[in-house]
Amino acid sequence: MEQIKKMRLADFSLSVADLDTATQIQLNRNHQFINVTDIQIDNQNLILINTPNRKALTLTQFFMRTQNLSRSMRITTQNTDSITELWGYRVLPENHSIALK
Repeated sequence: MEQIKKMRLADFSLSVADLDTATQIQLNRNHQFINVTDIQIDNQNLILINTPNRKALTLTQFFMRTQNLSRSMRITTQNTDSITELWGYRVLPENHSIALK
């Protein structure tokens, strides 16, 4: 069985390079879309954070905050007590956003 490749910062940056930089970043959790409002760094992980009632980061804001980081960092999200690696995203043109999963 082939292992699913996890998303690195370099892969994500390259794949969204042609999108509108005002596109908002969301997470797809349990078939719901929640805003990515901040990022944290932990070892080689870039952790996407959701703070309720805050606006979603745009691609511009995301790239500004990650420009000096290693391109090999894994893009992750943190659940209650574990870190989950993300592996892709879906473009949501009707919401002017992308949803990482």
